[in-house]
Amino acid sequence: MLSDIKVLDLTTTVAGAGAAAMLADYGALVIKVEGPDGDPLRKMPPFMEGESLVHCWFNRGKQSVVLDLETERDAAVLGQMMNGADVVVEDFRPGYLAQKGLGYDAVSAANPGLIYCSVTPFGQTGPYRDKEGNDLMAQALSGVMEITGEMDGPPEKHGTPVGDYAASQSAYSAIVAALCLRLKTGEGQAIDVSTMRNLIWLNSAVDRINVNVYTTREGNHHPALSPFGLFYGNNGQSVIICGLNAKIWSSLCHIIGHPEYIDDPRYSTVSQRTANRFEVVEMLETWLKTFDNIQDAIKLLEEGNVPSCQVYGAREVFSDPHYTDPQVGWLVQAPTPTSLQAKGKATYLTHSTNAKFSKTPGKIGRAPDLGEHDSAVTAQLGLRE
Repeated sequence: MLSDIKVLDLTTTVAGAGAAAMLADYGALVIKVEGPDGDPLRKMPPFMEGESLVHCWFNRGKQSVVLDLETERDAAVLGQMMNGADVVVEDFRPGYLAQKGLGYDAVSAANPGLIYCSVTPFGQTGPYRDKEGNDLMAQALSGVMEITGEMDGPPEKHGTPVGDYAASQSAYSAIVAALCLRLKTGEGQAIDVSTMRNLIWLNSAVDRINVNVYTTREGNHHPALSPFGLFYGNNGQSVIICGLNAKIWSSLCHIIGHPEYIDDPRYSTVSQRTANRFEVVEMLETWLKTFDNIQDAIKLLEEGNVPSCQVYGAREVFSDPHYTDPQVGWLVQAPTPTSLQAKGKATYLTHSTNAKFSKTPGKIGRAPDLGEHDSAVTAQLGLRE
């Protein structure tokens, strides 16, 4: 879908690199511009035969060119590359590229159709513009960490770098939206994406401030729905149970052997069940503790059409037959860099593309070795290597 789009990826962090990788998934030519020591993502664990699998994922489908932007010569080469690009994705500190004559204002004067996406912790404007930041700080300062954890416990970080991933998705979608507008007007534009802004956007507690409700940690149960959370059985076993409406609640009451709770005024509506959610949790966990194997309880819940499931670890995710089914395609074997292939590691199991298209499916490509495409790119620019 994006086969005519040329992208320069100047990023060194997950958020920006992930956005450029998604463009590569759908056919864009993405040139990763790396410093002499390589993208820092190449040094992030886990490693397979000395190669970073983080690099394999976030630099998938890209070409690699090495430039030292601290030299005038290489900065000038990058300027030439920008003149012929459709998209630039960068995550330098605000103002760094502008100091080198490579900011949006300077480059767009020669290339007015350029879409120039900057991905930073706090954005290009405001008091925090120059503040150092990362995903963990974004979780803390966005309020997301405050609403994560047990009610009587401290704030907790998310188990995955949710701010980086959210910013990556937003940068990708913003770039595609800007490409759509360029089809109409021929004009590009600058895009400002920040991890902080994206976590504030994801923070559902913000809307409740309008009605003077200041949400805090609720543990594994929803503050406005019940039953909706993680329930424990014997031996540390647990199950997700989601009773979203009256029909599911009725079915659930019959399954646990208490049909009298269906019309009990304490539980007959979602708001009443939420007000008495600790009692609801106790009644369901009492029932779950009658099973030595919680899978037997899950089977009854599924037969009664109650949304429920176990909690997967990574091992279960990567062995689930639905996820690995070729027709579903959520997890795939992707090609490794040439250096890994030379060591007998041709593929690795990883995520697939973020969506499935009926006519133009995306593809997870091979990550490049450092500087692998120096010769090809310099030749295209008419430069001597």
